[in-house]
Amino acid sequence: MTTLLNVRDLVALGRVGAVVPSPCGTWAAVEVAQVHPDGDKYTTGIWRVSLTDKHAKPVSLTDGAHDASAPCFRSDGALGFLSNPSQADDTAATGVASSKAKPKPLKQIWCITAPDTAPTRLTDEPLGVASFKFATHGDRLVWCAARLPGVALASQRQAHQARGKTGTSAQHYRTMPVRFWDKWLGPAVPQLFSARGDGTEQTPLTPDAKMRSLLESRYQLSPKGDIVALTWQSPGIDRVPDGVIRLIDTGSGAVRTIGDLPRVNHEHLRFSPDGTKLVCARHQRRDGAMGPVALVIYDLNTGRGTEITHDWVDWPEPFGWTADGKNVLIRMQINGRADVLLVPTNGQAPQTLLSQDGCHDAMHRFGDQIIGRHHSILAPPAPFIAPLHSPSDRTRLSLPNTETTSFDEHAQWQELTVTAKDGAEIQSFVITPNTPGPHPVLFWVHGGPISHFADWWHWRWNPLVFAEQGYAVVMPNPRGSRGFGGAFIEGIWNNQWGDTCFDDLMRVADALDENPALDTQRMGAMGASFGGYMMNWFGGQTDRFKAIICHAGIFDISAFYGATDLPAWWNLQMGGSPYSDPEHHDRYSPHRFVQHWTSPTLIIHGEKDYRCPIDAGLALFEALQLHGVDAELLVFPDENHWIQKPANIVAWHDAILAFLKRIL
Repeated sequence: MTTLLNVRDLVALGRVGAVVPSPCGTWAAVEVAQVHPDGDKYTTGIWRVSLTDKHAKPVSLTDGAHDASAPCFRSDGALGFLSNPSQADDTAATGVASSKAKPKPLKQIWCITAPDTAPTRLTDEPLGVASFKFATHGDRLVWCAARLPGVALASQRQAHQARGKTGTSAQHYRTMPVRFWDKWLGPAVPQLFSARGDGTEQTPLTPDAKMRSLLESRYQLSPKGDIVALTWQSPGIDRVPDGVIRLIDTGSGAVRTIGDLPRVNHEHLRFSPDGTKLVCARHQRRDGAMGPVALVIYDLNTGRGTEITHDWVDWPEPFGWTADGKNVLIRMQINGRADVLLVPTNGQAPQTLLSQDGCHDAMHRFGDQIIGRHHSILAPPAPFIAPLHSPSDRTRLSLPNTETTSFDEHAQWQELTVTAKDGAEIQSFVITPNTPGPHPVLFWVHGGPISHFADWWHWRWNPLVFAEQGYAVVMPNPRGSRGFGGAFIEGIWNNQWGDTCFDDLMRVADALDENPALDTQRMGAMGASFGGYMMNWFGGQTDRFKAIICHAGIFDISAFYGATDLPAWWNLQMGGSPYSDPEHHDRYSPHRFVQHWTSPTLIIHGEKDYRCPIDAGLALFEALQLHGVDAELLVFPDENHWIQKPANIVAWHDAILAFLKRIL
């Protein structure tokens, strides 16, 4: 068999990230992450790709030795980016001598003013820069960086380095959350700062920020740079963070608030071309339901928001406007694809620009064109450019180490639809190698559960790596999945994980018996996060899966409530806490049925995972050992919810494939 895509090939492929057009429209800055020469991490670089000359070769704008990411153009055409060079490189580039101490280099904003010039540094944040934006038509720069409260700027770096070494490492909290994904929150507080485009005349914009005010904050800078709009978080009445919109004058620091409603959050903020309006997705939480997500346009003069709602199948993700300000461009998940729609601001019906054609993301509108990434199950992300009103006529932009042969020569996929007990249709993707079957089956369950599988490329859970080994991969979208309507998502609300969702998945598994290309007598199941929970539920409910792989799964639901980083959100989904109704809360908890478990199981966990803490993996391993079940435990002490380091990615796949070979 010709090699399809083994894990080492997957790791070696260049990973295309942001695709950003230059103000002149003749070239784009494209992020590409590649394995560092040391092999221990990915390093992101930025490439110059011509948009007007298809024969021009891409040019690397960064050296590849250090991360260079988040490209953003200044209004004069200079390219800004985040980078973390060593102090020796810092001194050489800026002429500023470094201190004798050599701490781990932190990311700062750098700028290239011309193709053949050395980059210059615009910031010297003591704890590094997290993100930044330039105004597209004004001399303004805004960035997000953490600062230690009550510590003078000149002492910030030293105070940060001293924590846990010469000083205390204690952290004191009064409210939840205290952790987020893989980090403890605080004591440094994220804040926004403003300056001229060259980094001078710096001004703090959020001096009143608390530890959680800008946690995962989304912010946008108006075209002229006079206003920054951001989501400002504070605990809601249900203890889930509300995210109102703050409008801050970047010159005076004056603050206005719009969209201040209870149990509401705002995402995907985008200014209109004239800077007088702001479009966003507004989520309204409700008891017993996820609640609606509406496309809203705020008039910045009046603060009034107008919903532009058209019975969305999924929540809209605005990414831009047409140049005349009369239409909003949105991306939306629909039936396992990412469609692109043009939505008139006058309330007329949306126009579908792209549909049923893989996935389009990282998009920008410039002039009468769209630029971004396109990918599918059989093709990794690649930058593209296309006419705005005919985006299917896209042109692929070439980059080194991202070109691949057509994987459809080696694998194929088809959709499978089954009917649920309530009549809903359950979609699945079935990927099979182009070799004679029947093929052993891997039944994958996605995380979330408010997520989905789609016709897109996935770097962590890539079915082609397993198809290369002869497996057919089945990827269902059960209740809770995005892209099939709000009622479909709410089918998992109020603690239905082990009921409705489980039944959906079993009906998909039943339907596989009718496909002669699949050997369902040799069928394993695997999943991560919510999918890991479902693996643990499978283990106590059915023996149809001959092997189970559980990554970052939930085992004891009540124990998980107090250990996860966002218990308030868990409480919202479950319709209560373990203290309000213990029996109801634990009715679908896998730990209650472990005595029925017989399937050999591989348990995988990252020790820095605070979303689904490793306690669950350890408890499951002990429970299976106690009950005499064939079980293995694979732990990554240096990884979080995801396995991201190149060598660990290889080890993760190798362990799963070895386990499957032994069992199936």
